[in-house]
Amino acid sequence: MSFLSKLLERVVADRLIAHMRENDPYMPLQSAYRQNCSTETALLHVHDSLIWSIDERKGVILLLIDLSAAFDTIDHAILLNTIGVKDRCLSWYAAYLQHRQYTVLFTGEQSKPHKLTCGVPQGSVLGPLLFTIYMTPLASILKLHGMVIYTPTTLNFSKNSA
Repeated sequence: MSFLSKLLERVVADRLIAHMRENDPYMPLQSAYRQNCSTETALLHVHDSLIWSIDERKGVILLLIDLSAAFDTIDHAILLNTIGVKDRCLSWYAAYLQHRQYTVLFTGEQSKPHKLTCGVPQGSVLGPLLFTIYMTPLASILKLHGMVIYTPTTLNFSKNSA
C-alpha cells in the first residue's frame, strides 16, 4: 500500500473509532487494536479474574480459540450493516471493501486476477478495526457471560458461580 493510502486509512480509522465510541457498539472487553490496551491488559484481567475466582471457590473456564483465515472470511454485507454509518460514509466503506482482486505469484508465474468477494485487506490500517467491528455482535453475547477477548480470534475467559 502506498503512503497516501495508509495516511487516508489512518484518518478514516480515527473517525471510525470516534464514531464507535459515541454509538457504543465498540467492544469494551476487547483489548487488541485499541488505544491504551494490549496483551497485558487482557492478561491482567484474566489473572485478576482467576485469582478472584479461586478465592471465591468458583469454577473457571479458559478457552483459547484461533479462527483460521478470520480476516479473509468477513461477509461485506454483514460488516457494512454492523458499522452503523449511512449514506456517503457507507458508500465509501463499500467501495473500500468491494471490487478488490488478487493474483498469486508462484515459481515466477503469475495467475489471472481473481475477484475477492469477502474479507478485509490484510496489512491495512483498517483491517483489524473492521474485523473487530464485524465481531461486535458475538462480543456482546460473550460479555453477558463475563468473558474477555484479546482479539476476537484468540481468547475467551469465563467465570462461573458453580
